Amino acid sequence: MTRREGARALTAAAAEAFVRDWHTALCAGAPAAELVPHLANGLRLELPHHVVRGAEEFTAWHTAGQRLPLTGGDFAATPLEVHLSSPVHAEVSCALPGGPGRDPVRQTWWLVLQQGTPRLRTLTVHPEPATAPAAATAPAITAPTAPETAVAPETAVATLPPAAQPALAGA
Repeated sequence: MTRREGARALTAAAAEAFVRDWHTALCAGAPAAELVPHLANGLRLELPHHVVRGAEEFTAWHTAGQRLPLTGGDFAATPLEVHLSSPVHAEVSCALPGGPGRDPVRQTWWLVLQQGTPRLRTLTVHPEPATAPAAATAPAITAPTAPETAVAPETAVATLPPAAQPALAGA
């Protein structure tokens, strides 16, 4: 990972580059010892089923190989939204689509400039609601009617055979 030292203010370009570089290193299997120096004091990873706090817990989590919530999806092609909240703070977020064995998620990264270098303070991974495919939704059942013979709904029930009226009247 490239270190960007000496900056007095965090820029959108530096925030995006940091997130992409750090994520690429994580996905490539970089050892925790290479990733930890880029973590801020008070690190917090909020994963769907686990929270990791601090460099020591991060190292244990990384060593256990539980990186899927962060490494799934095509991150390189994913657009990042960068919001600079102060000269030394940035929020970077992205939506990653689901795929085989993983659900769609939204990642939100909070960066802080410490000693002139961007560092990761907080990273949250939120499950995104799955969208139902169009074929999965049942279309409404309607009886075709010609415009000249259309009947108001209340009249339609009254014109049904008496055996069908109680079932529809209570619906």
